[in-house]
Amino acid sequence: MRRTSSMLKIVAQDYQSAVKALEVQTLGNIHQMNGNNTVNALWAFAKIQHRPSPRVMRSLEHRLGQYTTRLSGQAAATAMWAFASMSHVPSGKLLKAIDARTTKMMNTLAAQNAISIIWALVRLDAMPSRELLEAADSRIYGLLPPVLPAARVRQISDLSPDNNNRNERGVSAKAAANLLWAWAKLEHLPPPGVRARMEHHVESLLGEFQPRHLANLMWAFARLGWSPFRESLLKALEKRTLSVITSFETKGIVNMFWAFSRLSTEGPPRLMSALQHQLASQAHDCNAQDVSNAIYSFAKLSQKPIEPLFDALRGRMTELGSKLKPQMISNLLWSFAKLEYVPTREENNIFKEQAEARMEDFTAQAVGNSLWAYATLALRPTRRLTNLLAKQGVKTIGDFTPQNLAYTYWSFAKLLIEPPAPFARAMQRRSLDTMHQFNPRACATLLWAFARIGRGLSNKLAHSLERRLDIFINDLKNYQPALSPIRNSVIVSPEIAGDLPLVAANLERGGGGGTKQLPSP
Repeated sequence: MRRTSSMLKIVAQDYQSAVKALEVQTLGNIHQMNGNNTVNALWAFAKIQHRPSPRVMRSLEHRLGQYTTRLSGQAAATAMWAFASMSHVPSGKLLKAIDARTTKMMNTLAAQNAISIIWALVRLDAMPSRELLEAADSRIYGLLPPVLPAARVRQISDLSPDNNNRNERGVSAKAAANLLWAWAKLEHLPPPGVRARMEHHVESLLGEFQPRHLANLMWAFARLGWSPFRESLLKALEKRTLSVITSFETKGIVNMFWAFSRLSTEGPPRLMSALQHQLASQAHDCNAQDVSNAIYSFAKLSQKPIEPLFDALRGRMTELGSKLKPQMISNLLWSFAKLEYVPTREENNIFKEQAEARMEDFTAQAVGNSLWAYATLALRPTRRLTNLLAKQGVKTIGDFTPQNLAYTYWSFAKLLIEPPAPFARAMQRRSLDTMHQFNPRACATLLWAFARIGRGLSNKLAHSLERRLDIFINDLKNYQPALSPIRNSVIVSPEIAGDLPLVAANLERGGGGGTKQLPSP
């Protein structure tokens, strides 16, 4: 063992010496290097996963900048790939020059080069110019094969990955996944023609997609609000996912659920069941964000997870309680309320302790969602937590939307709690400022809340609500639905009808949580 350790030490020292010598040689020859030599040097450092000293990087950048107008597409793509691989952001001047150069010659670039440049810029958090994105869209459209009937696509996708069609297609599975990821990060939704060809092409490549690519594909679709045009693509996605499901990373499975919820689409039953069972077996690998995202996704779909998965996720949440951030806390509370699951005493204590400790980071939406969840589950938060939520609500009142205001009023009324005076005044001011944005449901919810509490409605706010409702009533009389959403709105929703008995959120309960009838206080 001692001999092996000594040999490894010598190898490491020799490697470090060789890298140092390479840096010295680069600096010594920098003035003799042309554009391709400079790109090759950057490529070499990136391949050995070594980021040179700032002096070397500055020298390489400066030298490359002298040749940007003469770089080939391959050289520009290689340079950008190297910068991204080393997580080195070049100067704005150099990025602008490469952006302009690649835009100019985009119609001559190979698919891999065009995609690598876009991918690298996004990886470096450098926004590509509008001209570059439009040129890339046009180039990608031309490189992708025309849309074929679904039957023909299935024939292509069943071919061996080793056959020559892969090179003919131009855009590999990895390149397609990288491009979709880049588009999603940029929130750039390409034109319909490009999307149609990309869907068709992805469908033909799905047999080569690895689990990470499949998860990223769905994540990209969801982030862009891109609901696939082709039903055959979803069927092919299901088939490929089921064939490699045991190789998925935990985060990949969570991303699949998140994507379906973001697209408001319940995945194929067989696929959803398989993904749930697989995640249940891997839940011990979830981090706090994974747990929050998974439970939130099921709540968005109004679909309770299978019992083994729900138990495993909640158990993992309990283990990671101290790592729950404000957004996760409010999302989990909201999710439990949507799923009609009453947290156990232990789970409630975690929410209470973490919310109290991190209250300064709660957003307006987190404050409103937390209060709504407690009210929906008929759980009265502790006085300390209520006061902290109200105090944070005052601080973030400028970010409260009309819907958030309405359901915050509703929450206090449902819990039969008067909002602390500073928060009540802040909400009234904000309601007056945003009354022109209130819809009929929000107006009705406010009136219901004040009626239930029995006081608190100022004359000024009452008159403002009356004027707002007059607009909706006149709209209804005059048959002008374009002016307001009243025709498509249920003024009093089921959520604000009827009463539920209240229990304290820190009340001891026999047994665990669940969806059982709540006991009276």
